[in-house]
Amino acid sequence: MSSDFYLRYYVGHKGKFGHEFLEFEFRPDGKLRYANNSNYKNDVMIRKEAYVHKSVMEELKRIIDDSEITKEDDALWPPPDRVGRQKIGLQFKAMLENITNVRPFGDDFRWFLKLKCGNCGEVSDKWQYITLMDSVPLKGGRGSASMVQKCKLCSRENSIDILKDTMKPYHAEDSERFKTIVQFECRGLEPVDFQPQAGFAAEGAETGTPFTEINLQERDWNDYDEKAKESVGIYEVAHQFIKC
Repeated sequence: MSSDFYLRYYVGHKGKFGHEFLEFEFRPDGKLRYANNSNYKNDVMIRKEAYVHKSVMEELKRIIDDSEITKEDDALWPPPDRVGRQKIGLQFKAMLENITNVRPFGDDFRWFLKLKCGNCGEVSDKWQYITLMDSVPLKGGRGSASMVQKCKLCSRENSIDILKDTMKPYHAEDSERFKTIVQFECRGLEPVDFQPQAGFAAEGAETGTPFTEINLQERDWNDYDEKAKESVGIYEVAHQFIKC
């Protein structure tokens, strides 16, 4: 790397006494800017500036030059989100046995998620759930969302909303293939994990026999269709997230 470069490094954490995040900024002329924003034991913002030796800058250049990110084609990156929002789809996959139309049942169905703050990267420790029944107004009269939450680490207000019109059932012909079953509109919050629990419904593939209150927390479920005189089941449940 022969040209000048600019490097910004950001990291945060929380602990027993509060939270803090550190920010380092290296400029081409060797100036180092450091900031520590913390509520650890009621500390306040700390800012420092200094110059680092040329050898430090050379080592930083080497690390960047050897990293994978410099080998990526910028043209392949997704376009920036101009309005501070993105849509993320939840894809579902399972092996279905004599059953179809697997779906979340009712507006009170709970989507259990772990969420990441897009500003500081903090991920929730516990499972949080959102439903179609939840509606929280956004600041400035910008509508509403299923959840509005202030990050415990950086204090940024973020939101996530279930897009009802994107919800799709998982059919017998989808078996063992990933399919997007719902999309979320995310403003600062990004789902990184999903835990299926109770509240799913389905039907017998040949008889239409209804099955309600299906619990997929164990990633496997089975029952018996009296009309068809055969077992039914949902097995090897898996998921992934995609950007839409």
